[in-house]
Amino acid sequence: MIKGIFDSLYASELGQSAFFASGAAYAVAIILCMIVGYLLGSINSAIVVSKLKYKQDIRDYGSKNAGMTNMFRVYGKTGGLLTLAGDFTKTLLAVIFADILIGNGKFFIGSEGAYVAGFFCMLGHIFPLYYKFKGGKGVLVTAATLLLIEPIVFAVMFVIFAVIFLGSKMVSLGSVMSALLLPVIVDSYYKVLIGHSGAAGAIRMIIIFLTAGIVVFMHRANIKRIYNGEESKMEL
Repeated sequence: MIKGIFDSLYASELGQSAFFASGAAYAVAIILCMIVGYLLGSINSAIVVSKLKYKQDIRDYGSKNAGMTNMFRVYGKTGGLLTLAGDFTKTLLAVIFADILIGNGKFFIGSEGAYVAGFFCMLGHIFPLYYKFKGGKGVLVTAATLLLIEPIVFAVMFVIFAVIFLGSKMVSLGSVMSALLLPVIVDSYYKVLIGHSGAAGAIRMIIIFLTAGIVVFMHRANIKRIYNGEESKMEL
């Protein structure tokens, strides 16, 4: 919506003053996507569910990570599925908010504003404002963002994750390998879709690289345990 105004004003007789005014509006919209995405992401579903339903803090149990995998391990399917639903919902709300501000008429498919909102939702999930900046590792929010914005990329990444997980029984290994391959998959997808190098765009690829790097970094302890043969395995 705002992006459309931005483009039309630049092309109109209003000239550069309108262009810069509209550019400022676009910048404000992006900042709002960041803020709202982060605040929604800070609502950590694992912490909320563990405190409200089980009267405990998931960060004190299991791997002490406030994420879906640890919720499944500690509280079983109910806790895990409630966490999944909550984290998907907050990501959906962040992306919808971005699409209202900077929509492209494609239900946030490929929207840069939605990418920004999803990325900051992930940051909020990892470093939640409401819980002393100690949250999860961002995998579920990243997956939800991809599902909403890049469903084909999500499908490819899901297959990669599933193959690695089923072969190793380690969620962490599947998450790390998927994160490492994410920039390659996104870049390749847009090359095929649009037909030339760099088709994914700078903003999109910067966010993708940052997302992948953060997810891998958040799994640094898991990587060490995998290397030492000490990582926990999860049976379906």
